[in-house]
Amino acid sequence: MTRGARPASHRPHKPVAKTTVYYRPDHQHLNHSDAGCLAKTYFNNDTVAQLPATLPGAVSSQAQDVVLIGNDYASNC
Repeated sequence: MTRGARPASHRPHKPVAKTTVYYRPDHQHLNHSDAGCLAKTYFNNDTVAQLPATLPGAVSSQAQDVVLIGNDYASNC
């Protein structure tokens, strides 16, 4: 016996993790603008924030913007 597709009302009722787009504080206006554009274009206007001081060592010094997809543990460091 085959079953057809179930209606969307049967989807799991779990919260969807948000994406955070971080920007480096140097060249703040340009990096913030770039991060905002990324968030708006690709991530449904999710959160844009300055890169926390605890995270830069884990990110290349060449990166201007950092996208964390899913649960944002960096903001809790």
